[in-house]
Amino acid sequence: MSFVYIIKPRRNNRYYVGSTGDIERRVLEHNEGKSLATKYARPWELMFTHKFSSTHEAQRIERKLKSFKSRRILDKIVSTGKIETEV
Repeated sequence: MSFVYIIKPRRNNRYYVGSTGDIERRVLEHNEGKSLATKYARPWELMFTHKFSSTHEAQRIERKLKSFKSRRILDKIVSTGKIETEV
């Protein structure tokens, strides 16, 4: 089992998309500064998670979401709580 997640820092409106097998551990790592990409915008809030049966599928969706480079799409995912099937 693997997850795609979206986190957002409390001090600005930027999103970060990632995937992991342990969502609680990963968010803690982001908040402890153990990820170079998110280290300078702490603290982070978990905004969205979606569970996948395989790591491969979670990583595929993570790459797809990152490729959009669209805040509007991420806002929609966070507000609706779901990833549309065309992703």
